[in-house]
Amino acid sequence: MTLSSILTIISEFISTHEFLFVVQTAAFIFKTILLGLFIHRILLSNRVPRLWIYLFTVIISAAIEDLSWVIILFNEIFLPGPMHVLTIVMIRIAWIFNIVMYQSFSLFIESFKSKNPKLKFYHYIFFCVSALFLIALSYFTLTGDVVSSAWERTIREYESMYALIVLMPITIVSALYSLRNTSIPRILRLQLKTCLYFFLLPHLAANLCQVWPFKFTVG
Repeated sequence: MTLSSILTIISEFISTHEFLFVVQTAAFIFKTILLGLFIHRILLSNRVPRLWIYLFTVIISAAIEDLSWVIILFNEIFLPGPMHVLTIVMIRIAWIFNIVMYQSFSLFIESFKSKNPKLKFYHYIFFCVSALFLIALSYFTLTGDVVSSAWERTIREYESMYALIVLMPITIVSALYSLRNTSIPRILRLQLKTCLYFFLLPHLAANLCQVWPFKFTVG
């Protein structure tokens, strides 16, 4: 068996609905537990820093996105046939919270750099681009037909490329650069490592599984 055939088998396996269902279900359970622990921590705290607001938005957005994909994939595996209206709605909700999650994570990473972080010009650009995608996807959710239009599918493709190829790589590079900054308190660097290695990268890998090899499209 050649390396090419092995890679082909792997790519076909990770693009199956069954594999994605297991991955998304595990991700949803993990994030639900994490969200519960985080809410408990907030309730015990006297104040809620802006950093926590970003993180809370990230976790709850990611959990809702995972739940949406669990429902979608469950329908694809166990209820084959024409997609139900609920499935269409959940697909659109997943895309909305996908961009919310990644944008919030970008702001969360930036908040680690100093006690009083200031957004740079590219953060405003990212925020504007994310806002445009959010508005467009929300519009389709509220007014779209049961069958997604070509324009809606195009918006999703560009949103996915923007998040996975532009926003997240820059966010990850920024996070790795921040870890080299010795002026950041050790506890903050540890928290940043935890969020990066145990949350962002696994979630990014799960999203890449959904689009690899760029043929997993629903709706």
